[in-house]
Amino acid sequence: MIAQDTSITDTQEAGPEMQLVLACARKTLNAADIELIVRLCRDSLDWSLFLRLINRHRVLPLVWHSLKRIDNASIPNKIKEVLSNRAKKDLLTAFEQAAELTRLIKCLEGDEIRVLSLKGPILAVQAYGTLKLRHTGDLDLMVEPADLWEADRILQANGYLRTIPDYPLSPGQAAAYMKIRKDFSYTHPKTNIRVELHWRLCQNKYLFPLSLEQLWPAREFISLGNTRVAAIPRQELLLYLCAHGAHTGWFRLKWLCDIAELTGNDHRNDMVQV
Repeated sequence: MIAQDTSITDTQEAGPEMQLVLACARKTLNAADIELIVRLCRDSLDWSLFLRLINRHRVLPLVWHSLKRIDNASIPNKIKEVLSNRAKKDLLTAFEQAAELTRLIKCLEGDEIRVLSLKGPILAVQAYGTLKLRHTGDLDLMVEPADLWEADRILQANGYLRTIPDYPLSPGQAAAYMKIRKDFSYTHPKTNIRVELHWRLCQNKYLFPLSLEQLWPAREFISLGNTRVAAIPRQELLLYLCAHGAHTGWFRLKWLCDIAELTGNDHRNDMVQV
């Protein structure tokens, strides 16, 4: 369950602060975009609300990428400092997550478990061509249902605590749980990195019924450093992101940005299809 920031009203979502967020939340700016951003920055903005909107919609890396390219004295220095510091921290987290992702995948593959990476650092490269433009979140891994419990054992052996469910399951409880849910959640107490271990893509198995077995032959390899990580093929990824966004009510702009960048740009030089 993803928590929303209910402190932001519908009126605030439609104000000039949100208009500025929308104008900046893109990788590439044209002349009209720049003109709009400059004009909005000259307005009497509630910069505190602007920061809260960025946080709610998880688009800080994209927004700062746009704003720092515009020499605009209308943006308070304190806001620039906050955005710059947060972006640096987010990028460091992205690198840490990418390193941990490749390590965990090697552990799983070492036990002959096939695994696909969803969203996270992999989607950053697929959609934006870089780790630095997408807000970091969880690490999402998908395995075959038959490999779930061995994957669960490996994650816990690597220091992860299962938080959902946070209790042992009997065989009957496990079978019932897997029918109505799609993943287990884990947290590492030292790094605070969160992992979701999926056995299917959607809670409702009829909403997006493709299994790992069906996705595997067309998987794409994404380069993270010196490691190639198997990911969902681009066409199926687009459908999955749409299903995920619809399920969550599209309450975060980040998810729309992912789709816009995934469909508007081609980063196939970063991947090798097998």
